[in-house]
Amino acid sequence: MKKRGFTLIATVFIVVAVTLFAVTITTLVSSGSHISVKNYESLNAFYIANAGFQYYLRQLKVDDDWSSPPAQATGQFSDGVFSIATTGESANFITVTVTAYYTVEGTTYQRMLQANIVKSGGWSFEDEYVMYWGGGGIGGGGDATQIDNNVTITGDLFADNDIDVGSNVTINGDTQSTGDVSGDTGGVSGTIETHVPTPETAPFIDTTYYDDQLAIAATYPSGNQSWNGNRTLSGLYYVNGDAAFGNNANISITGSATIVATGTFVVNNNVVIGDNFSVIADGLITIDNNVIIGKNNIWYSSTGFDVGNNAEAGDEISAGEGTSFITSGDIDIGNNIDFNGLLFCEGTLILGNNTDFDGNIIAGFVDSIGENSDINLSPELVDQTLIPGLESGSGTAEATDIETWDEIY
Repeated sequence: MKKRGFTLIATVFIVVAVTLFAVTITTLVSSGSHISVKNYESLNAFYIANAGFQYYLRQLKVDDDWSSPPAQATGQFSDGVFSIATTGESANFITVTVTAYYTVEGTTYQRMLQANIVKSGGWSFEDEYVMYWGGGGIGGGGDATQIDNNVTITGDLFADNDIDVGSNVTINGDTQSTGDVSGDTGGVSGTIETHVPTPETAPFIDTTYYDDQLAIAATYPSGNQSWNGNRTLSGLYYVNGDAAFGNNANISITGSATIVATGTFVVNNNVVIGDNFSVIADGLITIDNNVIIGKNNIWYSSTGFDVGNNAEAGDEISAGEGTSFITSGDIDIGNNIDFNGLLFCEGTLILGNNTDFDGNIIAGFVDSIGENSDINLSPELVDQTLIPGLESGSGTAEATDIETWDEIY
């Protein structure tokens, strides 16, 4: 009897233990399954957040200036939605936060990602900088650039020297300098960055094409040549000496025309020059007062440019029709100038009072920008790839890098 009783108790105990073990296992399996489902659905929310992040990153890669970034968006991916928000926006830095929501069987799962993104490496001069001077082998390191009173500049600036800003100056863009920026900077709407590095290689001019043309001109008989009155030019003219347009000359162009002079080239007062005209001069190009230059002109001087007052170049033009002045020397621009296109000099640039400029400016050093001038970024006015010898620079390829990345929730 005692053995049978003990056996019965042991049997009951085993049955209860097995039952409890089965219940525990079932509970654990059920709980684990529930946790696995939650983790799976939460992971789906993470994938949706990441999809939103990748979507916005692609937009940032083709945006030149993140101080005005692509529109913050709400989108759908798979069966969920994501929303994008940005903070800390500047030209080359931005913080992006993406929140994703994924709802299944009445339960909403949320994940949030945040990343600091920085733009580094290469750059596109013509689309970003209305004025860029110094650095990369084209000069720089001069005294402070003086931006005189009541100047308005639209576009970014880069200077390889100090900048002194006058009164009532408005700069609608970022101002970057390897030195200091001082003066009345209250009108700078973008960021002011000082002591910044320069790109590896700034735009520069390869003079091989122009040197070859001048070498051909040097084989012609020596002598000066001038064009006066109403004249029509077409084709190529080589002058082994000085060339000039006389006072009040009206120069029409049929097709296109180019003058190559081994000496100076002088445009006297009150001259009107047509479209599609080019000049290559080894000496100084002098443009006197009240001169009108047409569209789609390319002028090159080995020595430099001296421009008088009340001149006009490339007025009322469309994309690709701007006029370009290019030199390894200096450019000195007088007062009341209306210029549309490209100014490139490896030496010193001076802009006089009341300069109205649209396009791009590249210089070794900008000495001063005169009072009441209006400088505007208009990269579409000149196709710089069509200008002989103008190289865009060879800095590292532009990269959009994720500096930090965090999962907030």
